[in-house]
Amino acid sequence: LKYDSDNVVQIQRFCILKEDRKEGYGSKFFNDIMKYLKLKKELKTIMLSSQAYIVNFYKKFGFIISSEVYMDAGIEHFDMILEL
Repeated sequence: LKYDSDNVVQIQRFCILKEDRKEGYGSKFFNDIMKYLKLKKELKTIMLSSQAYIVNFYKKFGFIISSEVYMDAGIEHFDMILEL
């Protein structure tokens, strides 16, 4: 987590090992992160950068796409945001 200010945080480099994907670990872990962040009453905005193939995962948690597609390290990405 990277706090840009008292009320904005960025989730960075969230990943699950390829061999452990589709086991539910990512959803459980990310759900715990979201619960923790929602306890922070001053927090208003959560941002992240998502690889294009996993955007729907973050949409399940209420994030919306906030950018055009862009390349990062040769992989398509979108910025995403959740206003609390």
